[in-house]
Amino acid sequence: MAKKQTSVRMTDEVRMLLEILCEKRNHNQVEVIEAGIRSEARKEKITAKEIQNFKNKNKI
Repeated sequence: MAKKQTSVRMTDEVRMLLEILCEKRNHNQVEVIEAGIRSEARKEKITAKEIQNFKNKNKI
């Protein structure tokens, strides 16, 4: 899947948390953020079918 650039604003606290996680896991920011989003999606039980429906609905 192609990656697209996204810009987000973070509080200083969250920015520091991200940097600490990167150091602890020896990962870059993208890897840490993507892992966090995937983890939250699993908690919400988002399915592959929901992703496909979203893509179709939004013509992604």
